[in-house]
Order: sequence, then structure tokens, then C-alpha cells
Amino acid sequence: MSAELHILQIEDNPGDVRIIKELLREAKDRVYIIEHAGTLETGLKILSSSAIDVILLDLNLPDFNGIDSLERVISIAADVPVIIMTGLEDEKAAINAVKSGAQDYLVKGQVGRRLLLRSIHYSIERKKTDVQLRASEARARAISDSSLDGIIVMDGDGVITYFNKAAERVFGYAEHEVLGRRLHDVMVSEKARQQYYRKLPAFDETGQCEVIGKTLELTGTRKDGSKFPLELSISSFRIKNKWHSAGTVRDITRRKQLEEQLRMTAITDELTGLFNRRGFFRLAEQQCKLANRTKRKMSLLYIDLNDLKTINDTLGHDTGDRALIDCAAILKKTFRESDILARIGGDEFAVLLTEHSDVDIDSIVIGNLRTNTGIFNQEIKRNYMVSFSIGSAHFDPADPCSAGDLLLRADTAMYEDKKQYHEQRVKDPSWKENRLHSRVAVINGYKVSLDGKNGMIVKNISLGGICLVLPEMVSRDAEYEINITTPENEDLFPRGKVVWFRQVNNGSSGPCSYEAGLQFVGKNADIDNALTKLISVLMVGR
Repeated sequence: MSAELHILQIEDNPGDVRIIKELLREAKDRVYIIEHAGTLETGLKILSSSAIDVILLDLNLPDFNGIDSLERVISIAADVPVIIMTGLEDEKAAINAVKSGAQDYLVKGQVGRRLLLRSIHYSIERKKTDVQLRASEARARAISDSSLDGIIVMDGDGVITYFNKAAERVFGYAEHEVLGRRLHDVMVSEKARQQYYRKLPAFDETGQCEVIGKTLELTGTRKDGSKFPLELSISSFRIKNKWHSAGTVRDITRRKQLEEQLRMTAITDELTGLFNRRGFFRLAEQQCKLANRTKRKMSLLYIDLNDLKTINDTLGHDTGDRALIDCAAILKKTFRESDILARIGGDEFAVLLTEHSDVDIDSIVIGNLRTNTGIFNQEIKRNYMVSFSIGSAHFDPADPCSAGDLLLRADTAMYEDKKQYHEQRVKDPSWKENRLHSRVAVINGYKVSLDGKNGMIVKNISLGGICLVLPEMVSRDAEYEINITTPENEDLFPRGKVVWFRQVNNGSSGPCSYEAGLQFVGKNADIDNALTKLISVLMVGR
């Protein structure tokens, strides 16, 4: 969670608006930025144009009221947690709103700062958990070819008229054993059966009741008498002036087991916010099975934070923890949301790249990670240097392996990289500065000029220098003024000294060209900052 938290308060009572602002103004944990809307329509416009972290919603507004207000908000911002603000007399409606998708509710006049902050943070975490669970369920459905829903059709009296094969597997009955029988007499718990019969008359007359159009969680009964949790979605239709219903039934035993496991066993590393070792292996094994079935390649990086013991011993463990948090931030900036990031040991991290391409992972992905690390060191300027030793391994569906085996291969490669890292420290006293100058390859024909001569193509660039493709020769050790125009049309004029130069033979495709590497000299802080920003923009556009 960022240092700032943006809250949208949809409330037409100025007094209630003022109370919330006063409660959050003195909060110490972070900065709370509140946007206010007096009507639902105004609030929906803000949601469409602004990044909002939490919504405080009054159900009684001038233009909308009740559950309709919540449904409109969810339709615009399904991933933003909603807290219902209600009066004491409307508490029942607030509870129904929570059942319909809100994360929490607060009763006006009974809200203190501590309760408000607890509700805000609880709602954010509850929404995150809900999104994670739904994503996990979607992956599980994709893996299992046999995960088909049961479909049951009933007439207006609840008598079964259709029962498909998936329903047979779910309940253990053959179709001929249930046709002509009431569903709630044979496959639903006694409590749900009593509720159903109380609501049945209304359905028979109007085709509507409390359960139509909703997804319910009930307890089902199999043929052998065993109980299990099921998810039931019901719709209604009319044939010859008589109402019928169709139910989609799903056995959610596995989902409930997973929910219980997630509640009992944390899968997130508390310090960094990444997955922990258990969470990583749970997701990685699923991805390995899926990749094997779909013949998809994946890659795994094993990443070790260099010199954490030295940081702990010389600067203290609090600083060491700060370095681990920095590492997590660099990883999050570098990799995609679809990749699985984890801290699997004290100073060890793993990244599973689930959407593999033909791109050379070692020169591109790892290069981007090292470049982001260099940019971080340059911008943040801690009293320690962040650097990584990295090993990679690749999952090939032609020769599948477990997540554990894949991690072991990457671990072995990482130790080879760490060995080279330590050898470099011994050989080169300037190893720290070199770590800052990881290069970013430029592939879109980006051009600069030298001493006013245009047409010099940038091959790669770093905070330390630039590699150019030139139409003519330059002199080794000569200094040139480099004119770089950023994507924001800002002109930079660093000076560069030619440290190497070579001719490139293009064969029959055209005349010879040249390549040269120039080291930036005499940079000031403004140039450094501008180059850092430029490199970040170039990386985003890759």
C-alpha cells in the first residue's frame, strides 16, 4: 500500500463529510486524500477519471438510494472496496449491501478514528483476498477439463424436469432416479428446504423470489447422504403461463478448502509483501501443470541479494530489512503482474515468468532488472548498494519438471553468477560504479546528434555512457557534445569521450557504418537526473 491513500466519499450531508475529514486528518499511519461527491452521478464521474483506493458510500442520496447505488458503483469500479455509511435505522440495509458486494459498513454517529481506519484497511485487504480467490478459482477451472457445471431444470412446483450428466456426477444420482421428484426433497439440506417452501408461493405467481437472479451458497446432499457445499445460480422462464426455473449447480468443496487454507496459512511474506515460499510453490506447481498441459514455456529466475550479511553486520538488521524491501520494490517495478514474485529465503527471491516469449531472457529481462537496480541506487542513494546475483532456468514442456527442480536449476546458475560477482570485486575496485551502469538496449531507431551533426542512431544507453551507430568515423579519445532530445522534447547536452570505435561491414546491403562507445564526462546533477528519467521512459517503451 502506498504512502498516500485516495478516498472517495459519496455523501450529501455536509456534516458527515466534515466528520470524516476531521477523523482522517490526524491519522498517523499515512496521508489520506479525500475527494467528495454530493451525488452518485458525480461520484461515478470521479471513479471513471481518478485512481481511488476506497469508497465511502451513503445509500440515501438525492439521485439514487438503496442497493441500486451500490450496484452502480460496482459496475464502474469492481475492484475498489466499498464501505457503506448508514444511519442506525438503516443498519439492516447496510448488512444487505455487504452481502451484495460491499466490504464493510459503518453506522454514522458511532464512528471514531480507530474504527474508521480499521474498516478502511480491513476493506482493502478483504477486496484483495476476494480478487485473489477468484483468480485462483479461474486458474483451477482452466486446468481441469472435467470441471463442468450441473444444470437442473424444475417446473413451478420444484419438480425436476431435466438433469444433465455433470449434475449426475455432482450428486451421485442417475437422471432417471430424480426426474419427477422435488429437488429440495432429495438434494438440499433441511434448513434450505424449509426456506424454499416458504418462498415457493410467490415464485409460482410472479416468477420472482429472493433467490432468482442471485448466486447462493447452500449445503447439498449426495445420494450417499454426505453433505457438501454447493453454489447455485437460478433464473426463471415461463412456459404456457407457468413459471419454471433453471439452476446451475457447482460443487465448491475445493474452493471452500482453499479459502480455509488461505485463512489458516499465510502465503505472503510479511516484510516484503511478496509471496512466501509456501505461496510460491503452491502457485508455481499449478503453473507447471498448466504449462505442461498447454505446451507452454516458462522461465524462472533465482535472485540473491548480494552482501545482506555485511549490511546487517555493519548497518544493523533494520537497515537489512530496508534493503529487502527495496529489492521487492525493484522486482515489482521490473516484472509484470502476471509473473509470480516471492521471497523464498532470507536474502533469496524467485520470479516465475508465466508468459514466456522467444525474447532472450538473459539479455533482456535480466538486463532490465540490473538497469532498474542501477536507477534505484542512483535515485534513492541509500548508505548501501543494492545488487543481485541471478540465475535462470527454463521450463520446457518437451521435458517437463516440477517447480522444485526448476528452482534448483536456477539456484545452481545463480551461484555461478555470485562467484563471478565476488571475483569482479577482487579484480576491479570500481565494481560498485560499474553496477550502476547497466545498459538499456534501444530498438526503435532513437537518434541523437554529435557536435550538431544529426543521424546518429542510439544502440544502447546507460547512466555511464552511450553506444552509437554512426555514418562516419570519429576519433578515439575525442570529446563531443551530444544533443539528446527526450520523448518530452527536453534537450540534454552531455559531453562524451570516445572510449572505443569500430567499423561495421554491412556486406552487400549497403555502405559501411561505424559504432562507437562514448563515456559521459563532466555530468552535473541535472544531467544525471534527466538521463535517469530518459532511461526509465525507454525501458517502459520496450
